[in-house]
Amino acid sequence: MPPLKNSDRPTVMREFGDILAEHKVVHKAMEGFKKSAYDRARTELDDRMRVLLYSLENRCLSWAKSLLLGRPRDPDRAARVDREAERLLKRMRMKKGTEGYEQSHCILSAMINAAGLLKREQIAQGCAVVRVFCSTLTALLAWLYLPTNTFEIFFRRS
Repeated sequence: MPPLKNSDRPTVMREFGDILAEHKVVHKAMEGFKKSAYDRARTELDDRMRVLLYSLENRCLSWAKSLLLGRPRDPDRAARVDREAERLLKRMRMKKGTEGYEQSHCILSAMINAAGLLKREQIAQGCAVVRVFCSTLTALLAWLYLPTNTFEIFFRRS
């Protein structure tokens, strides 16, 4: 089987463009309007868009979607999220000012804030990224010995 050329590969943008193009065709077909045909075409386009968005959110972005939410608007919630992220980083033996601390804090804060939106495996992926930012052997060892219930905070809604 010959390899696919770049132009033959399905892409998110190509699928999105195809959905928009078909939407324009359906929309222009309003002249000879048949409600059942229109509803069927709209349902198909809606389903394709739903699959595309699900794929983007859960396969492409995974845990990183939590970074798109920004900081909590409620100052009390923001303070709780920061305290919990700092507590977790302290348990990992990471100190403010050390290499990777700010990045790790940002990722953990975002994941804690988005806990209700993340799946367990997405949290594990995000935590793996945080581990990369742990620059010392001590921090890595501390991370490996954290009890699994440490991240139960991620599954609580506040």
